[in-house]
Amino acid sequence: MIKNTHYITLSVSPAIYGIAMSDSILKNYVLGGTHIMAGTISFNLPTATLGAKFDILYNASLSNYDAAGVRYLTIGGNILPNEYATKRCLIRCEVGTDILWKVLFLPDLSQTGIITSANILDGTILAADIASNAITTAKILDDNVTLAKIADIADSSILGNVSGGAASPAALTATQVRTLLAQNVTLSGNVTGTATETAGTGVTTMATTIANNVITVAMCTNTVNTDLVTCTVSLETGALTVGSSYVGLKVPYACTVEEWGISVLSLVEATNDATMTLFNNAGVLMGSSSLTITGGTKPSTSAPASSSFFNSSSITSNNSLTAGQLISIRAQKSNAGGLLMANLKIKRT
Repeated sequence: MIKNTHYITLSVSPAIYGIAMSDSILKNYVLGGTHIMAGTISFNLPTATLGAKFDILYNASLSNYDAAGVRYLTIGGNILPNEYATKRCLIRCEVGTDILWKVLFLPDLSQTGIITSANILDGTILAADIASNAITTAKILDDNVTLAKIADIADSSILGNVSGGAASPAALTATQVRTLLAQNVTLSGNVTGTATETAGTGVTTMATTIANNVITVAMCTNTVNTDLVTCTVSLETGALTVGSSYVGLKVPYACTVEEWGISVLSLVEATNDATMTLFNNAGVLMGSSSLTITGGTKPSTSAPASSSFFNSSSITSNNSLTAGQLISIRAQKSNAGGLLMANLKIKRT
């Protein structure tokens, strides 16, 4: 039996349409029209009779459509999906063996936007189903390509581009990286010179010159700054004035006297000890510079010569001198006898 075609233009919502059983046997339907949805459009189906069936060709365009809300098209309680609202589809209505209407929405797959992600079962798209050029930059979410997804590169290399123009990154060697950084260096100040990179190897060679008279005392370590000056001090008759005698040492540069010591060169006569002290150029006693040389001390008979060496602690005050000034060593002993070697540690200032 050839059915008649009944055309319905969808132009108002909400709206309710009824389909009688006699119509479902004699007619198929075409739904057309363009409409902005403001409510629900419902098609009510008749009481089901086994064997009843008819088709609805949906060729309308419904905008402002919301299948999850209140602005949708329903056929016998079955809602037209969102993705079909502006697409062609065949709606097949058929009574099943359970004497209930079955409504199927069969889209025209030649149209775009029909198959959405919601209609694709998770895990069903295989690698072979994806075209080799299908995944473009726009389809990769920002920050989602991990480092592990980048191709392996050689050890001790960096991704970059030294091709001379815009290009894809490549694995650069250490030599290429050094060349890219252009490590030419110019030195100025107290140390001058240039460092020039060899483009072929990336090796930088440096030639430097230290200007004359630029190294200050502050730049030097204590080993360089420090000198030891020595002199003999006689306690013999004719050299020692009862009470005290002075021996002068001239310093070659501005300095501070840090500490000093006395080494016994010949027997210091017993009965009395010798007292040794230091004075600055103004004749002021240097703090903590007093040494007592024990009477009866003679040179040691074995190394180290600890028994014949007397050392002071750090000198604490009045110990700064300028170039050419005198340090005065005072020897005090009430009886003569003995020869000493004074060792003074001075630090350049």
